[in-house]
Amino acid sequence: MYPDASGTQIYEKDLTLSMVKKLEAILLAQGYNVVLTRDGETAGDLYERSELANAVEADVFVSIHCNSAPTVPTFQGLYTYYHPSSNRSKLFAQAVQDAACAASGAIDRGIASADFVVLRETNMAAVLVETGFMTNVEELERLCDEDYQQSLMEGVAQGVADYLRLAEAKMDATRRASRAVRQAAPHGGLFL
Repeated sequence: MYPDASGTQIYEKDLTLSMVKKLEAILLAQGYNVVLTRDGETAGDLYERSELANAVEADVFVSIHCNSAPTVPTFQGLYTYYHPSSNRSKLFAQAVQDAACAASGAIDRGIASADFVVLRETNMAAVLVETGFMTNVEELERLCDEDYQQSLMEGVAQGVADYLRLAEAKMDATRRASRAVRQAAPHGGLFL
């Protein structure tokens, strides 16, 4: 909870729920199936969120947050995190970071690896997006703006689409390579 310029207390959970609802609407309109880990005041713990994503066999997992830096109130910008053991999550993080910054004009703080529960415990490409710093008055004002949230979530949705296209292209290339190997050795064999 942080005060805006007028002193009104702003809660991260309210900002992120508003953004997630926008992201859900965008992705649904694009034909994606979307499962939310929270659509109201309460949510499961971090392990339950990961378990839900794994149970529905999601293709990707996106966690939306707001950052803070109380000791450096001038700090602004967007970060996207991925788990250090996941190359596909790193690619996903870069796709989301690039598209979200381009769509919103947010300061690009880059991607970073982190051992967050929702990144470590999910079986699919997973990212955690820190949409901006609530401790910066100007950035908090943007984070509270519905149009800015919409632009930001359009960027995240574009990053999802970009990553899924890339992942599909890689799978197609792997299938073609596998087919070529089978054709080169039609009677089977051991390949080392």
